Amino acid sequence: MVKLKKPAVANIPRDKLRERRRRLRLRKGYDQRRVVYSNDPTENSRVNYVTNYLRTTKYTLWNFLFKNLYEQLKRVANIFFIVIAIISLTPVSPIAPGPGVATVIIVLAVSAIKEAVEDYKRYRSDREVNNRTVKAVRAGSNRAERILWSDVKVGDILKVKEGEEIPADLFLISSADLSGRSHIQTANLDGETNLKMRTALPETRENRTFEQLSALRIEVDCEEPNPELYEYEGTLSVGDEELPVGSDQLLLRGSRLANTKWVYGLVIYTGRQTKFVLNMADPPYKNSNVEKVTNRLIIGVLFLLLAMCLLSAILGAVWDDTSGKDHTYIDLPSGDSVVVVIIQRFFTFLILYNNMIPISLYVSIEMVRIMQAYFLNEDRLMYDPATESRMIPRTSNLNEELGQVSFIFSDKTGTLTANEMVFRCGHIGGTVYGEVPDLAEEYRRLDEAIDAEVDVKAEDVSTSKSQGLMYNQPGHTEFGSEMLETALEAGGDAAGNLRDFFVNMAVNHTVMPVIKNDRLIYQASSPDEEALLEGAAAAGVVLRSRDNDILTVDVFDEAGLQFQVLQVNHFTSERKRMSVVARFPDGSLRLLAKGADQTMLPLLGEDPATLDAAVTDMENFASNGLRTLVVAERVLTEEEHAAWVEQYYRPASISTTNRGQLLVEAAAQIESGLRLVGVTGVEDKLQRGVPDTIATLLRAGIRIWVLTGDKKETAENIADACNLLAGAERLVLDHATKAETEAQLAAWEDAWDAEEDYALIVNGRTLTFCLEPDVELDFLEVARRCVSVVIARAAPIQKRQVVELVQREMGEISLAVGDGANDVPMIQAAEIGVGIRGKEGMQAALSSDYSIGQFRFLKRLLLVHGHWNYKRIAFLVCYFFYKNFVISFIPFWFAIDNHFSGQPFFDAWLRRGYNVLFTALPIFSVAVLEQDVNDLGLLKFPQLYRDGQRNVSFSKSRIIKWLTFGVLDSAILYYFTRLTVYANGYAFDTTGQTPGLFIWGTLAFTCMVWLGNFRLAIH
Repeated sequence: MVKLKKPAVANIPRDKLRERRRRLRLRKGYDQRRVVYSNDPTENSRVNYVTNYLRTTKYTLWNFLFKNLYEQLKRVANIFFIVIAIISLTPVSPIAPGPGVATVIIVLAVSAIKEAVEDYKRYRSDREVNNRTVKAVRAGSNRAERILWSDVKVGDILKVKEGEEIPADLFLISSADLSGRSHIQTANLDGETNLKMRTALPETRENRTFEQLSALRIEVDCEEPNPELYEYEGTLSVGDEELPVGSDQLLLRGSRLANTKWVYGLVIYTGRQTKFVLNMADPPYKNSNVEKVTNRLIIGVLFLLLAMCLLSAILGAVWDDTSGKDHTYIDLPSGDSVVVVIIQRFFTFLILYNNMIPISLYVSIEMVRIMQAYFLNEDRLMYDPATESRMIPRTSNLNEELGQVSFIFSDKTGTLTANEMVFRCGHIGGTVYGEVPDLAEEYRRLDEAIDAEVDVKAEDVSTSKSQGLMYNQPGHTEFGSEMLETALEAGGDAAGNLRDFFVNMAVNHTVMPVIKNDRLIYQASSPDEEALLEGAAAAGVVLRSRDNDILTVDVFDEAGLQFQVLQVNHFTSERKRMSVVARFPDGSLRLLAKGADQTMLPLLGEDPATLDAAVTDMENFASNGLRTLVVAERVLTEEEHAAWVEQYYRPASISTTNRGQLLVEAAAQIESGLRLVGVTGVEDKLQRGVPDTIATLLRAGIRIWVLTGDKKETAENIADACNLLAGAERLVLDHATKAETEAQLAAWEDAWDAEEDYALIVNGRTLTFCLEPDVELDFLEVARRCVSVVIARAAPIQKRQVVELVQREMGEISLAVGDGANDVPMIQAAEIGVGIRGKEGMQAALSSDYSIGQFRFLKRLLLVHGHWNYKRIAFLVCYFFYKNFVISFIPFWFAIDNHFSGQPFFDAWLRRGYNVLFTALPIFSVAVLEQDVNDLGLLKFPQLYRDGQRNVSFSKSRIIKWLTFGVLDSAILYYFTRLTVYANGYAFDTTGQTPGLFIWGTLAFTCMVWLGNFRLAIH
């Protein structure tokens, strides 16, 4: 650990030293930071830190009634029916208020009870978490005391044991390991199951007993709470010394201690300010297209209802004023003006016709969606045995939209591919070692074998020249070369190049080797690093152990060589490379670097011939579908290294502001003039069933765009292996200037052949020009005509911009699918986001609307469940409006006969039971279970999916047809029952009594229920 000494201040009292530091922070603009003191509750209490009590409930016992009512009033339909219930309490209501009020209460109560049950489950979960206990070392206590998680405060020192979950964000003080090492599992945070190492600073790791910890006086100056899981900057003050601290010393709440007996940590962030809780934000709320149309339809029907009420009120008032005076037996009220009568009658007819707005529609849609989500979750054909995971609908609002997707935007790595990296070959010292595979042909053969139900098994267990523990897991390397063995036996420059190449792979990383069941396993943060270490091990360079900065490596026949890693320049998505400064066993210093070619090639100091040969082989690797990394090194003198550390690295590492950017700039100062060591070729295996899935989705009329950060050649090869480019003429857009890009787009538009299928391939630098405001529409015009699009070297923000551009300009429903954190912006921007639970963590799955285990499940999710759900919900909404038009227009026909007097036709309880009792179950069953075509038929004929894309089942013409049916059926029912009951003035029974209004209304109601269910059956 490099320490930066400060001038001695031993004679300055501690409180004055604190005040001096506080003023210094204010002067430097660091006032937005926090300082945490150990064993000093008085100082910590000066800031009103949040407690560690965690509450995820939406309501409290006191605000539930009012807050839930407020949430429900956000729906216009609910406001409408509450107004109707209030009007029914007034004298203008033609019916008793009981049924109307009861119905509104029931509907609101059902939603409230659902919310209450869900919130109570959250409350129970919160209570269980808050009541967990942990040991704490607190000032003034003579022993460690066990306290509740909810009582943990900033500044407490906690003891966490192996297997326990960490209750707050902790600064690591010490651990059971004398070197201060500890391991945590962060599966709850990011889904990654590999262990991550955290290391205590030498200045604190000796504090291991209660006496030492209770007397410990340290200050941690750190940034304010933020949701960045992998970023943390701070400064540790121990006496007169200040030391940089980072994410290597931070134990996050929600992670679990593993392979370490215990740790002590200082509480930095608590409760809702922990990084875990700050990352618990829900994905953005999304509404389906069907629901949006339904909302507009309700507004339109509402205006129709108001118009009918106004027309009926006016006609009734006019008749009263003109002809009503001649019918003295009616005993009409006198003295009221026509305007007053119109107003009174308006509200009367509003009560009579209000069934036109379906009060139970939203509740029915919610219940149907819940059942649809249940069937999605229970579909065994979307169960992934590899991850032991089901399909998880994280929202049910978009179930029907799954049947209307026109565009799919997909990541490549981990989405189309399995994120199972296999080291296949390498360019080393001008020679290619290993076999360069034709992955497209291999994938085609494998897919044909799967289709023919041939059991294809591959065993790939490599052995090492080194003795001792087995080092590799099957499937992570297929590297083997007789040339390599020959070169090693011959010695000379070739053997030296091989040694430099594989030592770089074995030392330049952040992997932790662990022993499980007498096997050496590499716990890597990415599959790429694991594959490279497995490849090095297959060649005979085996990483055996890691003790802080000391790596023990077997290098061919030399066992137990120790390399000391002095500084690490970490990989970031912007740098696209990483490097380490390492001291070799012979005492020399070397900078070892590896990274993407676009960032590494400019840093090389090679002669053109050597560089051209490497680039040629690298392009060959990429064109055959392999991921490539450039491996390089630089020999450093002691003076060069010391100057770099003193001038750049040390100031950046102890900076309390903008440390990350300063470290990037420091790394750039030393990562130059590198010597090319080699190029790696790593295969990312294609997921099973991907080619068939893509071919089927293309037949369904879905256009698929692949957006990846990989090289253009790699992306094109994988797309070809996936059947994405099959039979299409390829248009490549790869230009260095905006003018060239515009010219190429214009040329394609002028020469377009509508009879030809095209596939567009775009490189990242050109995509920048394509997304500029004055070019984006030309780019989209070309892209939308293509059956598929492949975009390489795309940054996460560019993926989001592409999705937003297509949705904004095309107006069609899009779906984005990915598996990594870099796919989250694209997933959240798309109307439907699908996350794959892969090896890059759970960020994509947790941010998505639906999560699946494999890309191939998209075929069943869209073509089967999407089709069914769209048809069901569309039919549900149309049928609801149909049957409500029937019950609303019958009173209108009756009003014509009674001169719009406002006389009710149906019994009040029958009216209210119509939607929630007499017609509820049949349509609910249909909306949950109906299959217009079974799943095998939908998969065999994917063209059936295009009905949803064209919105056939919920088009304007289909909606108007159902509303027309409602009006016609109401007229038929009314006049048919009228004719039946009063035909020829016949008596109704043997007593000579004619039927009354109740008999007529009940007969009409019964016929209406039968007719509604009959029409439901025939449709």
